[in-house]
Amino acid sequence: MSPGAAGGALRRLDGGGAAAALSAGLIGVIHGEERGRSLLSRNKEGVLSLPGYWALSLLSSGMARAVRRSAGAAAAAAEHGRTSHGR
Repeated sequence: MSPGAAGGALRRLDGGGAAAALSAGLIGVIHGEERGRSLLSRNKEGVLSLPGYWALSLLSSGMARAVRRSAGAAAAAAEHGRTSHGR
């Protein structure tokens, strides 16, 4: 996934979906005491937090790519500086 696509996915996840879901009453479901018999109902906190963790994963992947790209450019510039001065 490209950094642009990751950023777009992150904005959609964080900006729209999560806020809309929470304001639509999902916060009450997450913090409610009642548990059903289904696997989803028994693990609602974990399942409903997955989009947030996925967004953090996309963000950290994009940041790591940017750091690698920046470090590679700095190393190339330093190497160019060493070879152009005859050292």
